[in-house]
Amino acid sequence: MESIQMSGSVDLLWEKKDEPRSRKLEGKKVYVTDQISCTSSRVYIKRYEDFCLLQGGASTRNIKEADIVLVDTCAVNKQREDMSLEMVKRSEMAAKEGSKVIVCGCLSGINPQRLQEHFKGEFFSPKNEDQLAKILGIDEEDAKFLDRFNVRGRFMGGTDYTDLSWHLKFFIRLCTFLHVIDNRFSIQWVPYIGRLLDCTQAANSKAYAMNISQGCLGNCTFCVIPMSKGRTVSLPIGLIVEKIQSVLELGVKRIILTSEDTGAYGADMGTTIIDLLKHIHKIQGNFKLYINFFDPRWLRLYGDELIEIAKEGRLSYLQLPLQSANNSVLKRMKRAYLIEQVLPKIVELKAEAPALSLATQFIAGFPGETEEEFEETRSLVRKRIFHRTDIFDFSDRPGAETEAMSGHLPPEVISERVLTLQKELRSPFAMPRY
Repeated sequence: MESIQMSGSVDLLWEKKDEPRSRKLEGKKVYVTDQISCTSSRVYIKRYEDFCLLQGGASTRNIKEADIVLVDTCAVNKQREDMSLEMVKRSEMAAKEGSKVIVCGCLSGINPQRLQEHFKGEFFSPKNEDQLAKILGIDEEDAKFLDRFNVRGRFMGGTDYTDLSWHLKFFIRLCTFLHVIDNRFSIQWVPYIGRLLDCTQAANSKAYAMNISQGCLGNCTFCVIPMSKGRTVSLPIGLIVEKIQSVLELGVKRIILTSEDTGAYGADMGTTIIDLLKHIHKIQGNFKLYINFFDPRWLRLYGDELIEIAKEGRLSYLQLPLQSANNSVLKRMKRAYLIEQVLPKIVELKAEAPALSLATQFIAGFPGETEEEFEETRSLVRKRIFHRTDIFDFSDRPGAETEAMSGHLPPEVISERVLTLQKELRSPFAMPRY
């Protein structure tokens, strides 16, 4: 059923119970802006588009034709927030007169005050998805599709990423091309290419991403994602397993499990991420698993069990965002672990499951970060334990605890540290061995 991936069609097989009684958007065209957000949020925006399609709307890739424009936003840091506001501005200017421009995504929940300084239209945050139905004038009975316990996902693909840098656009297109080849003739065995494919499944149109939960149980001082998406609410294991089985029947061989805090899965209903993975591993079929945003703190609880699961070979990618390698910085971040409590488990994971691709991310320039503290992170980056490492510059988020912290570093120092870590990643002497 290739048609489910085509523009203008609902991305996912949906149940008859989801079918609306009325089609109030009949004759309306829907445009979704390019996305600069994470995989989890890209699932959200596809869900909103699907909702409009099930109400009778039709997708268009020409904003000037659209009656409804959905603008996805991100506000994980200042850079993404600025990019999102620019996207809102461009969308308003490009939309035809009389069209309804609706802003969604994390900016709507994290910094609505700044959004309203630039945008006078309607918006809603991820934890208030039912607002979309109200904005569009759709009855509550017909809005059940938006219920958080209605499992949704999306086929991935790199064409809807927006970035101003030409080299990142080129890299995404290259990865997309390599995935096309790999989906026809496996090239996972090629040194480096296999790792690259594992770490870029978001660019694979044959990969299927699904949110297993919404929200986060962390209390990080730099993060405001819970303001936008709330505390963790998990989907039942049975619903997730059924949905994976349904997409596997369509020929999917790559399943991405994502959330804002995947390791927290099940904490709200008496189960765990390990229980979910064990059930998924019982599913018949030739497919691989990819896990995003597994906070390293969960390795303290589930590290040994996760290693046993990884040794089975189905798990191909695991993202473990360390954020820093210095314990003083980690304490100020309230990351709920020390580096010596999680790094040995990561090293063990790499040794026991050598085919598993590991990813992480670091924040450079956290308030009060000394040169010595920064050097500890730099030293860990230089060791190249991870197959993918993302570097972010620190920026205050409205409402985060870091706003009241002392020791904020000058922007030029933060930028210098970001460049230093990026240079370590580019060093030919630090490339991972396969």
